[in-house]
Amino acid sequence: MTNSEQKRMQKALERIAAEHLGIETLTSRKRDCLDFHEVGVWGVKAALEAACDAALANAKAYRATATEVRDGSVVTTWTLAANDIDSARERAREQAARRGFCSDIFVRVERIKD
Repeated sequence: MTNSEQKRMQKALERIAAEHLGIETLTSRKRDCLDFHEVGVWGVKAALEAACDAALANAKAYRATATEVRDGSVVTTWTLAANDIDSARERAREQAARRGFCSDIFVRVERIKD
């Protein structure tokens, strides 16, 4: 998970905790009266539903298809999914580097349709 994805997830979790559980921060403040909260099951259920909805809305919205070409011929093609265009391209190039490809890599990114 990229740094920007982690930050986006943290903001979403903090928003859900505040809206559904009445918890103003998810950072430990090292005091029981600030770190422990009494929450009804309906609040927990609402928070879990909101988290699932957010995950589904953001999950793997783009697909990157990377193709390795060597001497004018396609050697291999693989597909990766990511949350945004830049991440999809980055993941495809990282995967190519990990696999040790040194020839031309072409990356096509497209939005995954629902």
